[in-house]
Amino acid sequence: MKRIFILSANPRTIAVCAGMLKHRNMRDVQLVRCGGLDSVDELLQAAPCIEDVVAIANGERRKHLSRMLPDLPVVDLTTSPLDVMKALTTARARGSHVAIVGDSAMLEDSQQYSRLLDICLSPYELTRFANAVEAVRQARKDGAQVLVAGYSLISSLGQEAELPVVPLSVGASSLRAAIGHARKIVEFMDQLKQKQSLIQTFLRHTVHGIVAIDTTARIRLFSPAAQHMLHIPECRALGRPVDEVCPQLSLGAVLASGREERNELIALVHGTLLCDKIPLMTGEVPSGALAILQDTSEIHRSEAAARSKAASRGLVAEGHFDHILGRGTALTAAVEKAKIYAITDSTILLYGESGTGKELFAQSIHNHSRRCKGPFIALNCAAMPASLLESELFGYEAGAFTGADARGKPGLFELAHQGTLFLDEIGEMELSLQGKLLRALQERKIIRLGGQTFIPVDLRLIAATNRNLHEYVRQGSFRADLYYRLGVLKLLLPPLRDCREDIPVLARNILARLTGRVGASMSLAPGALRLLQAYDWPGNVRELMNMMERLVALYGQQGSIDERIIREVFTEEERIRCFDAPTPAISPADDDGELRRALALTGGNRTQAARLLGISRVTLWRRYRQLRGDD
Repeated sequence: MKRIFILSANPRTIAVCAGMLKHRNMRDVQLVRCGGLDSVDELLQAAPCIEDVVAIANGERRKHLSRMLPDLPVVDLTTSPLDVMKALTTARARGSHVAIVGDSAMLEDSQQYSRLLDICLSPYELTRFANAVEAVRQARKDGAQVLVAGYSLISSLGQEAELPVVPLSVGASSLRAAIGHARKIVEFMDQLKQKQSLIQTFLRHTVHGIVAIDTTARIRLFSPAAQHMLHIPECRALGRPVDEVCPQLSLGAVLASGREERNELIALVHGTLLCDKIPLMTGEVPSGALAILQDTSEIHRSEAAARSKAASRGLVAEGHFDHILGRGTALTAAVEKAKIYAITDSTILLYGESGTGKELFAQSIHNHSRRCKGPFIALNCAAMPASLLESELFGYEAGAFTGADARGKPGLFELAHQGTLFLDEIGEMELSLQGKLLRALQERKIIRLGGQTFIPVDLRLIAATNRNLHEYVRQGSFRADLYYRLGVLKLLLPPLRDCREDIPVLARNILARLTGRVGASMSLAPGALRLLQAYDWPGNVRELMNMMERLVALYGQQGSIDERIIREVFTEEERIRCFDAPTPAISPADDDGELRRALALTGGNRTQAARLLGISRVTLWRRYRQLRGDD
């Protein structure tokens, strides 16, 4: 495809150009022979798609093309000093006083030409005369004997030249330079076209509305999404003052102030938009302003999609009240109260010994609430130290700390948006983190670690503990304000020893589930059930589940579990509890010396040190912080 068109009427220029175009590397160039200065018709006939081409012309023809086709890139086919010297040498043979007529660029070296060729050379700049005829007449009055000028200018003079003429012709080097310049323009045009196509594709497909204005506050860009959100077609917006088209944006004020405005809510008849307004700067000078619009209904839909994706990752509650077996008085009362609590949106604090099913109750409350379609997020506060727990709860921005994900990470508060966050073992949370949790619950906003922006969250918190938080408050290890904030609704889950009438139902159900997995069939004899009911179950339902799993593993082939088997299992359990293990190398102790020695022996490995001391890792972490004086 021809992209570069050389327009000329000069026979010598045409001859030079025709010779060059025979080479293989000139396939993108075409010569257009012109009859006069008005060459628009010839160009349009040669290049039907004028938007993708570059023209090459010299002198008055270039100016005429630029006037008639202002969007057309036109490269000036300038005569080189060598071309001028050749024309002047020819003119010297016809007379000693030579007049040269042209623009300032052509005439700037006239004195040097005069000295080099030893001629009287008089320059006549066209801008000083009404037209070319007047310039030539003045040259004749001044005694000029020969006229040197561009071919187009000489042709326009006709018989009025009244002087012998020598036309300036463009040489091969000037043509090559012009073609090289034109090719760079073509390359730039293609790059610009690609960028414009990319921008147009972005504007067509982005859900954000984009409105841009120039320094006169007139709209220069109005994206399809902006047309949809503002209910204004592009034809009624482009080129008009923004304050007339959509005064709600107040975009002219941002242009005047040069200050950006973020997260502004704009109420319209058709809905509410979230708007960011940003000044466009060229260096330190305002060159326009930009408004980025988001439909709040789209934001809500995106959040719903994110919650759906979270649910697909397993952030769902599987437990229901129907899964809580047993009809004893204590358990039934707890279930009924939990159902009443579920229909509210208040914070719930679950009390219960280990193994009483606190998470099952939390899941059941979530699935019985209006938030049942939202995510259910559970976290054990005793499972990690405060520093990790904080980032887990509130998330972090990119680069917030060493080892942080380069993309940042949302916290559990964000993931639980419009759902339920269940914090188990809340009593093990560090005091420093308790204050941040209280603030998040009160303000319903969180800030990621390393962030500066508040993120609103809408969730219901259910906390659980097997500790006496009231006593923790009295001792000063739990904040009183957080205790009362968590304990809006309190629910005490009964231990298994207070629900002995439910033990047969629970045991049979657990046994049936376990044997179903292995394809076996087992039953519990009446005597076995009486022994199970007589036991105190310090580990509650979790211990009962462990017992049933042990029975399946040891006696799965016997079919029936009688009293004798249960006694054997209980006897073995008692022996294990009374087992007197050798004294460890380091006894559990509270003093700093023992802690230091344990850490030294394990090379600073806190998990191994905690195991050596016979304490939990969280307890060791707390003592370690006290040892360092962090509290």
